[in-house]
Amino acid sequence: MAEVHPGHDTRLGRPVAIKILRTDHARDAAFLGRFRREAQSVAGLNHRSIVAVYDSGEDRRVESGGATLDIPYIVMEYVDGLTLRELLNESETGTLEPYEAARIVQQVLEALDYSHDMGIVHRDIKPGNVMIADDGSVKVMDFGIARAIADTRATMTQTRAVIGTAQYISPEQARGETVDKRSDVYSTGCLLFELLTGRTPYTGEPISLTYQHVNADIPLPSSFDPSVPPELDAIVHHSLTKDRDERYADAGGDGRGPRRLPRRDADQSRRHRQAGRRHDRAAAHRAPGRARPAGRPRDGVHAGRPAAAARRRPGVAHGRPAAHPHRPARLVCL
Repeated sequence: MAEVHPGHDTRLGRPVAIKILRTDHARDAAFLGRFRREAQSVAGLNHRSIVAVYDSGEDRRVESGGATLDIPYIVMEYVDGLTLRELLNESETGTLEPYEAARIVQQVLEALDYSHDMGIVHRDIKPGNVMIADDGSVKVMDFGIARAIADTRATMTQTRAVIGTAQYISPEQARGETVDKRSDVYSTGCLLFELLTGRTPYTGEPISLTYQHVNADIPLPSSFDPSVPPELDAIVHHSLTKDRDERYADAGGDGRGPRRLPRRDADQSRRHRQAGRRHDRAAAHRAPGRARPAGRPRDGVHAGRPAAAARRRPGVAHGRPAAHPHRPARLVCL
């Protein structure tokens, strides 16, 4: 739908990311509405685990026939890291170590709890919409199909089509019902399931997936990976309950939502940080240089190379990624 390029804010002297709607979508009212809604949704959110929006606007371009076309763009916080999807793809097992998976999901839930308090339901939580920065911090992004909780029309059906990602939608979304914060809790449970097992709870074609989300039995992560702790099995099962009234009531940590499990001890965290630094130094010697294609200036912001440049992450090269070396991991989940 859009292309993201890194840039530099010449006024404030900071790196930024510039998200530009693709030209072939600029004439589509649905894509334009989704893109503009993302800017409006995130502009009012200020949380450490949500990618911040600094500015938005439109760039007028003249086409070959002389007609003009307004291309919208969003100037956002630049996050130097990888999406969870890229991180999983780099792993030989396609999974994360349980402590690290829980740490990441906890920060996703903190971001969602804040956005819910601000009246916004994300509606599309998945690995591609969560970034892990090089310092280990987690950033939730892409609020393109987010809706206000108070919007009674905020269903997942539009012109009889399901909007979102079928592997992660909640049963009420699949049925075209009104969504609320418990729908995000369900999607986050699907995310945790995938981080632990390397696959989503249900697989198949989109129509089959929507049916399974509504009717199929709830699988347990340990049925695919026996090393998954029983506590995480219970958390995933509670998150994926079909009846939203029996699901966690919200993404918070007040007993109705995520619960906190023990952190790793300090010595173990120190060993992971030291191992990560050694891996970083070794990777720096191996990594080849890459050319950076030039981009167009955008109102004082200069675009550069594509933001999704592939990088090797600490703890990923030798199978299951370890807890991030720069931050102590803790089992804190739904």
